[in-house]
Amino acid sequence: MARGFDQWADGLKRLSQKMRQTVIARDKEAYYHSNQDFHNTLYQSANAARLLELHNRIWDYEGWYSARMQESTSELLTLCDDHDELLILMERGDEPKAHSIVNTHVGHCLQLLKENISFMNG
Repeated sequence: MARGFDQWADGLKRLSQKMRQTVIARDKEAYYHSNQDFHNTLYQSANAARLLELHNRIWDYEGWYSARMQESTSELLTLCDDHDELLILMERGDEPKAHSIVNTHVGHCLQLLKENISFMNG
């Protein structure tokens, strides 16, 4: 298990499950807040202050794709899958694969933002 991660693991798993439930329920506001809570907790667990700062700077864009939850449900569930996979890898202490899933997740997020920015501008 990644150093220090064990004290955060159960809470992160609960937050990830809650996020998935909000997507299935198509509860935009609850998704927005549970996703923010998950990421804030994840960055705190990793002692990643700069990443937390960056994430908070771009957080406004999160609302753009959660606002289109009806059209983006499967994509948002893919993001939840990414979170679950990351937590599994962190528990195993598999840093290379954890970095890989983070890169995959960022790609999924950027693609969803790109699609929904086009919607918001078009």
